[in-house]
Amino acid sequence: TGNATDARGRKVRGHGKEPMIAWIVTGVVVIGGVVLNAATATHSSPGAAAVTVIGSTETGGTDTDADADTETETDGTDVDTTTTAPRPALTLEQQNAVKKAQTYLEFSSFSREGLSDQLEYEGFTPDQIAFALTAVGY
Repeated sequence: TGNATDARGRKVRGHGKEPMIAWIVTGVVVIGGVVLNAATATHSSPGAAAVTVIGSTETGGTDTDADADTETETDGTDVDTTTTAPRPALTLEQQNAVKKAQTYLEFSSFSREGLSDQLEYEGFTPDQIAFALTAVGY
């Protein structure tokens, strides 16, 4: 930056391209950090696999978004009315089995049997394994 001094206190001037190289390196480091941060921010969420588990909610309650669906004609008469029962919340063990299956699938490709064996090795019951395999589409 041109602020350096020698042993006697005299200003030292950069020779040739050194100051320009310092500014370029600084710019590359800053821009590289911003790009790296943006790239990691999009991939850092755990369980980012695009798998939807039916009936799961953040609070562990029931999902009531699709409890009733009614289509009405322009003359005001109901054409189709569909009512679904609330879906039960997942047990903690089911949630853990699904998350573990998603984690394994993010890491590597597994056959249905291979993923089942891996979940069995992790200590999940056959019912929990079957639920997780269905939830992740196997």
